[in-house]
Amino acid sequence: RYVVAGADAGSKLERARAALLRFHPGLRAEVEATIAPLLAACPDDLARPVPMHGDFHCNQVLVDGERVAILDFDLFGHGDPLHDVARFLSRFETYAQDLFAPADLRAAQEAFVGAYSILVPRKLDRRRLGWWKAALLVNRQVLKGVKKLADAGPDHTSVLLGAARAAAEGRDFA
Repeated sequence: RYVVAGADAGSKLERARAALLRFHPGLRAEVEATIAPLLAACPDDLARPVPMHGDFHCNQVLVDGERVAILDFDLFGHGDPLHDVARFLSRFETYAQDLFAPADLRAAQEAFVGAYSILVPRKLDRRRLGWWKAALLVNRQVLKGVKKLADAGPDHTSVLLGAARAAAEGRDFA
């Protein structure tokens, strides 16, 4: 249906910057420290496009014993093979922050990435995965509160911006 590339996420990052600065002017330094490097490192090529879910996260998966079903293909398209992986990781990190100690959160994400690396026939580009995860943390998770006017406040936004910087710098999991 559509193709998702780094340039798409880059233009969304520009819009995210503007919205976050309007909503959280006191976080200007953190917003800029997060988004400016992401824009500078935006992938200008589209890794070999593959079919992708478009909004893959744990709430889209039903498990019943040995049976697994994936739901909600309304954003199905073709795009960067790491988009869905990064989307899953960014959503997991956001929801698991208050449930796991930081080391356990990193270990869980590393286990997921490790399994993905074993099961997928191409070499995992961790730098690209980190960029996508960071971009999706900003574009989907940080902005969610702003869009819904249910923001958890500058502290929560600051934590997610920090997580995005860690992902972009390769510091979020081993």
